[in-house]
Amino acid sequence: MTRLKVLDTSFNQLSGSLPSVIVNLTSLEYLDLSNSYFEGTFPISSLANHSKLKVLLLSSRNNNMLQLKTENFHPTFQLKVLRLPVCNLEVVPNFLVHQHDLKYLDLSHNNLAGDFPAWILQNNTKLEVLCLTNNSFTGNLQLPHSKHDFLHHLDVSSNNFTGKLPQDMGIILQKLLCIDIANNRFEGNLPSSIGDMKTLTFPHLSKNNFSGELSTLFTGCVSLWFLDLSHNNFHGQIFPKYMNLTRLWFLYLDNNKFCGKIEDGLLKSNQLKELDMSNNMLSGHIPHWIANFSSYLERELSRRTNFKPVLSIKEIRCHGSFT
Repeated sequence: MTRLKVLDTSFNQLSGSLPSVIVNLTSLEYLDLSNSYFEGTFPISSLANHSKLKVLLLSSRNNNMLQLKTENFHPTFQLKVLRLPVCNLEVVPNFLVHQHDLKYLDLSHNNLAGDFPAWILQNNTKLEVLCLTNNSFTGNLQLPHSKHDFLHHLDVSSNNFTGKLPQDMGIILQKLLCIDIANNRFEGNLPSSIGDMKTLTFPHLSKNNFSGELSTLFTGCVSLWFLDLSHNNFHGQIFPKYMNLTRLWFLYLDNNKFCGKIEDGLLKSNQLKELDMSNNMLSGHIPHWIANFSSYLERELSRRTNFKPVLSIKEIRCHGSFT
C-alpha cells in the first residue's frame, strides 16, 4: 500500500475520523476524501512527507463537523488542484504561500474573512479556477497589478465585498470566461474595461448595488452566452445602440431602474431563450423584432403591463412598471 498513487473515497457514506493510515501513503499523487461524513480534526501536516501529491480534495457532508488544521505547515508538495469546501476554515491556509503551480483552488463554503487574497493569483500565475463563494470576505476586490493570462473562472459570490470593481479588471483578467460576483455589496459603475473581455461568456453580477447606464459597455464581449444584471440600480435605456451579442441565450435585467423605450440594441440577439426585464420603468411598444427571437423564449407577459404591442406577442417576460 505504500506505493499507492491514487486514493479516492468520494461520495460514500464513510464516517468517523479521517484514516490515520494516510500518513504512511507517501507515494500518493491523487487524494480525494470529499463528500462523505468524516468528522473531527485533520491536521494538514499529516501530509508533510507526501512530496508527490498533486491533487487534494477534502470536504464533508456533515456541516461544521470536519475541521482542517493548516497552521505552521511548510509542505513538500506542489499541488495542481486543491479543493477544501466545507472544512470550517477561518483563515486562508498559510501553506498556500508556498504553492506556485495551482491550477484549481476551491475554498468555498467556509468561514474565511478579511481582504480578497490577491497574492494567490500572484503566486500561481497559471491558476485557471478560483472559487471563494459563500465566505465572509470584505473590502474591495483588489487584483494583481499585472495581467493574469490563465484565470478563466472566478467565483466570489455570497461574500461581503464592497466598493467599485477595479477599473483595469477587464485588462488584468482579460481571459475570463466566467465571473460570479453576485450577492455582495459592490457599487458604482461597471468598469469600461469589461469591453476588452472578448472571451467572457458567463458574467453573474446580480444582487449588488451597481448603477450607471449600460450603453455600449458590453459591445466587445462578443462571446456572451449568459448575462445577469438583475437586482441592481442600473438606469437609462436598455442597450440603446446596436450590440453584436449574437450568442446570447440568457439575459436578466429585472429589478433595476431602466426606463424609456426598448431600442434595437438586441436586434441581432435572436438566440435568446430567456429575457427578463420585469420590475423596471420601461415605456412604449414591444419592438416587432422580438417576434424573431428563439421559439424557446419564455412566454409570459404580465397582466400588470400597459404596453401597446405592435404585434400580438407573448414571448417576453416584461411585467412591472410599464407605461
